[in-house]
Amino acid sequence: MNSKGLLLTLLLTLLLSCSGFESAQKQEEKIKDVIVNFNTAFDNKDMSKLLTLCTDDMCWYTLNGKILRKNQIMGFFASLMSRWSSIVTSVSNMEIKIDGDLAVARYASEIKIGSGTKENTMHNLHSMVLIRQKGKWRIWQYQMSTE
Repeated sequence: MNSKGLLLTLLLTLLLSCSGFESAQKQEEKIKDVIVNFNTAFDNKDMSKLLTLCTDDMCWYTLNGKILRKNQIMGFFASLMSRWSSIVTSVSNMEIKIDGDLAVARYASEIKIGSGTKENTMHNLHSMVLIRQKGKWRIWQYQMSTE
């Protein structure tokens, strides 16, 4: 192989490896967007929007040990959210691991919940398993625990 061919091969290899890195980085950004949209929907009490981010067979594990399927989530939170005047979630320390069409995200949060004249603050740890379906990341498993 001559020097031009070798240089071209090296450049193509470099370009392909860089584009692969950007692709993984892009997937991580898409997952972060799902997490931000999930928390924003929850804060806005928009459970319909929140459910669009979930797979049909999604499971939500609650703080009190219940397992909620996607079709039970809205009913579970309806009475709680009717008593909450405001919800503000701040996310930190996010870690995302991706393996093909499966990803695990872990993060911490501070959730401030207003109820009448009182405000309660919770510090939580979150675990989310996401699956890429038809090019879109969806939440398959979700668990929150107190810090």
